[in-house]
Amino acid sequence: YPLGWCESIETLAECEEACGDLHAALAVRKRHAVALREMADHANRSRHYFLESQYRLARLAGERDRAQAESVLHEQHARDLEAVNRRLEEHLAEVETLRRELAEQAMRDALTGLYNRRRIESEWDRMDADAVRDGRRLCVAMIDIDHFKQLNDEFGHPAGDEVLKRVAVHLLRAFRSEDLVVRYGGEEFCIVCVSLNGVQLAARLDAVMKGLASVDRRERRGPSPPAFSGAVAIVREGESFASAVQRADTALYRAKAAGRARIFLASEDVL
Repeated sequence: YPLGWCESIETLAECEEACGDLHAALAVRKRHAVALREMADHANRSRHYFLESQYRLARLAGERDRAQAESVLHEQHARDLEAVNRRLEEHLAEVETLRRELAEQAMRDALTGLYNRRRIESEWDRMDADAVRDGRRLCVAMIDIDHFKQLNDEFGHPAGDEVLKRVAVHLLRAFRSEDLVVRYGGEEFCIVCVSLNGVQLAARLDAVMKGLASVDRRERRGPSPPAFSGAVAIVREGESFASAVQRADTALYRAKAAGRARIFLASEDVL
């Protein structure tokens, strides 16, 4: 109670005593004492509630701060994970690019830039299926540069390499992109042709050989224009690449035996 109010209670009790009513004075003082105890209890409860509220607020503030810190940490982890994923994707892309480059290199002849026989082996089934679907027949041609060993012995391997590259360039120019022109090995080349039939392919190879021979002398260095022997096999239904090459090779040997610089059809006479 306010101090003035307490003094008023005491004055009231003294008045009761002065009037000779001691019981009334005692009752006033008892009620005053009870009121004071109730006020003290209320003050204690309020103080306890206040302290408990402060504790709860402090705990909630701590939980909030921890939650915020964990949120920031989670966001940082998410950003770090995203960055790691980006780097991983970039690395995987680099690995895939390298894998494709290595696979391409494995199918390329380093000297001429042509595909090698692995390319035909990997593409044969697809090309054969496409030809059957389109109602066409694949043709396989084998050509072998004539007197190549003699050329190497007389002019050296660099000259032989130049001849191989020159033949490769002329063959690439003569065929369409859907056809496969490969260096089969050594001085041998192989063509898997989709765009021409057997007779047309043989004629095209003969034209390539004539084109090589007609190159201006001033553009040539070293050996004379290369000539080659060749053979064409028309692929039979369901025939493997190995079987078609074997038939073309047999005709190629006949072309060599017949005097070289000519194109034979498998199981056919000289064109």
